[in-house]
Amino acid sequence: MSRENLKYVLGHYANCSESNFGLHGLDLDKISITGLCADSRKIRTGNVFFAIVGDHHDSHLQIPEMVKAGASAIVHELELAPETIALCLHHRTCCVRVKHTREALSYAASQWFGRPQDELVMVGVTGTDGKSSTVFFTWQLLIKAGIKAGFFSTVAISYGGNVLDNDLRQSTPEPLELFSILARMRDEQLSHVVMESTSHGLSEKTARLQEIAFQAAAFTNLSHEHLEFHGTYENYRNDKGNLFRKLQANLACNFPSPKAVINRGDSQAEWFYQTSSDHLQAQNILLYESELNLTKQPTLPDAYLRAINIVQSPDAVQFDLCIGQSTIKNCSIGFPGAFNVENVCAALVLASQCLNCSVSNLVKFLPSLVGVKGRLVPVKLGQPYTVLIDYAHTPGSFAKILPQIAAVCKNRLIIVFGSAGERDKEKRPMLGSLAAQYGQVLVLTNEDPRLEDELAIIDQIKAGARLFSKDIPIECIPNRRLAIEKALGIAQVGDTVAFLGKGHERSIVVGDRKMPWDEETQVREVLLSMGFKN
Repeated sequence: MSRENLKYVLGHYANCSESNFGLHGLDLDKISITGLCADSRKIRTGNVFFAIVGDHHDSHLQIPEMVKAGASAIVHELELAPETIALCLHHRTCCVRVKHTREALSYAASQWFGRPQDELVMVGVTGTDGKSSTVFFTWQLLIKAGIKAGFFSTVAISYGGNVLDNDLRQSTPEPLELFSILARMRDEQLSHVVMESTSHGLSEKTARLQEIAFQAAAFTNLSHEHLEFHGTYENYRNDKGNLFRKLQANLACNFPSPKAVINRGDSQAEWFYQTSSDHLQAQNILLYESELNLTKQPTLPDAYLRAINIVQSPDAVQFDLCIGQSTIKNCSIGFPGAFNVENVCAALVLASQCLNCSVSNLVKFLPSLVGVKGRLVPVKLGQPYTVLIDYAHTPGSFAKILPQIAAVCKNRLIIVFGSAGERDKEKRPMLGSLAAQYGQVLVLTNEDPRLEDELAIIDQIKAGARLFSKDIPIECIPNRRLAIEKALGIAQVGDTVAFLGKGHERSIVVGDRKMPWDEETQVREVLLSMGFKN
């Protein structure tokens, strides 16, 4: 990024006038910029450092340290102390105050990497549950149809070739990582990118996605989640709606008509339809639904794609697809979970719009689709009961997955789960109530307690379970490894033990420590110690 571009960034967001850019007597033209930085641990000589007020830490406090480390400029939103100004003058560091550091960072990162999003067809997927699956299925359909596409989600990232684990623990990365990824995808000559677009990423508070205009977007569903960040359910919904407000044509990529894809079966479908209708023509808003989740919404058009006659087995799901007046019978996916049919429908519609073809042209690819890592993963070591691992951690995902597991459970359903610390507290009793509704034994444990009291989190879940059932057996074991041992130790012939909440994740956060964790490995180790074998 040139100095002139940096001036434009700061001019766009600064509180002061352009004549004050050379704050404290320094001139931007005299500084050398080697890169952008928002993480004090990664500062390098010549970097522009963006000071951010975070939930737990205010990096304005580290500005003196950043100046001494060789930062060429400091972008900040809080007023600097006189001694900090004096230090900047001494080290000839340019300081510019802006209204919103995160906005300035997002714009600067986009410019630094050459606005790669403008050269790609951007496809976004939002919702409470099903985002990662819908992203992954859409990407696979595009690849199978011959499109050079990439994706990133909570679970994984692909630059068009191999699928790599996403180790960021952020579904929508921060701007420097986000635009670095997009730049690599552009440089790999990809044409399409499918990305998980979270409410955090879409929020004006973080401004992570403010510089991206999407050409196609999908809404999966909405349930209670992340109110610790958004404050209210309405704010949460509104931030997700930003994805559809950001739909825009991309003539450079030959995508003249933006598309919105909406789950007609969700209770919030009408709200998202109306939000999309504010700037899209009706023919560019397509609805899908599954017979598992039909709602009476007469104000909405009929679904463009509908899945009916859904039959699930332990290893696959079969269904029929209705496209307008025609029906394609005996469609199938080779992994479990009837709830996945909704995600597959969303992916089919998204991919068909990207390819400008009929859904019927893509059905042949369904049997070869691969399921998402950490979603309804069976662990089989010869034990006389079923063991499943899944990422479900919201009331919406519990409401979908638990009845389906219970429907095929031969004996008791033992559910092992917790709820994340420093996250939405209101959902905890909801999770407990849903688990008590479908399970016969609950083992409550840690998910990622962070700096919250782990026993307090468990008590809130337990209170919800007790509201539904006074008698259901509940074990409270904060240590997740010990909870796994307890659940598998009490499992009997024909039981199903479901471990929920960690899924694909590779760490567990206790206090301020991020410790390695792999749920499947932990479960396998316990089963092996009990004498079962591969």
